[in-house]
Amino acid sequence: MKGPAPQTPRRCGGSESRLRLVCVAPCTNVREFAGKFHEGIKKKDLHEVFPYLFDFKMAPRNVTVTLFYNKSNDTAWVFVREIGKTA
Repeated sequence: MKGPAPQTPRRCGGSESRLRLVCVAPCTNVREFAGKFHEGIKKKDLHEVFPYLFDFKMAPRNVTVTLFYNKSNDTAWVFVREIGKTA
């Protein structure tokens, strides 16, 4: 019996520095989401929380998005929590 196939990293338009979420959720490639993210990274100052609709064709999801930049280790984080879900 073979083990699972190795995972291949997904490339985002040939650029590793772009918001990878746009690759898997193209609906985030708007000013209200990706725009805020890129502006915050450029300024190295980002802590935004906002409601957002992932408008998937089969099952749209209302979520709360938190965008955060950590100056101490130069990393950016995107947290998504479905509204109405507790865990």
